[in-house]
Amino acid sequence: MTYWARKGRAEKDKGKAGRGFLPLGRIIVLAGPALVAAFVAALLVPWGLYLEISLYSNGSIVFSRRVSPGDQFTIQFIHSVMKTPVSEIFRIDGPENFDLVESIYYSFGAGLPSEELEGQEIVLEDGHLRITGFRRSFRRLLLAIGRVARHHIVIGKESIPLASLAAPGTSIVIQVRRRSPVAVLLGLAGRAGP
Repeated sequence: MTYWARKGRAEKDKGKAGRGFLPLGRIIVLAGPALVAAFVAALLVPWGLYLEISLYSNGSIVFSRRVSPGDQFTIQFIHSVMKTPVSEIFRIDGPENFDLVESIYYSFGAGLPSEELEGQEIVLEDGHLRITGFRRSFRRLLLAIGRVARHHIVIGKESIPLASLAAPGTSIVIQVRRRSPVAVLLGLAGRAGP
């Protein structure tokens, strides 16, 4: 076919393309990038709440667990003076917000509470002291993993020794953050330090 014949045929076909349905190729070219962009945005937009523990020094996430508002977690440790267990129970309210709701002490003595503060209730039951009514909210909790304290975080029925996440003496940050599925899979995090 000569050049002029091809050109004439192309112009004839061009006139037909404007009528009726778009060819599948054009639909893919036009809609494909929009669908890909929507899919990528859905993966990158933060939508899940995660309880995270990160190193204070560099923000590296060493623990992440999916949570929901109303879930609770407990920090357990051995009191430095009395050498008895202490449990501090926190309730998750939402991103960057959790509340101390209860503390449980298994002994009385130096460095342990003995009086109610305003709004608190202290109950002695089954050999331990239970304190409720705290009015303490946290965006994040800074904690140095104790060498003697044997810190654990308890979520549901799972108890995780903090020394298994970082060496004793290491400062960590505990916080609740919104994360996208991609960020969780890749372990991406913002700096947790100052």
